[in-house]
Amino acid sequence: MVVDEYWRNYCLVFRTKKAASAAFSLSLRLSLHQYKPDI
Repeated sequence: MVVDEYWRNYCLVFRTKKAASAAFSLSLRLSLHQYKPDI
């Protein structure tokens, strides 16, 4: 069915977006920690 393929693609894109945003926030946190270490 076309719906199954569409849903699979949607889940894949959603998972990729979620992973990308998580990696982005992690790298952002790491770079902020480098410039401003916790006292």
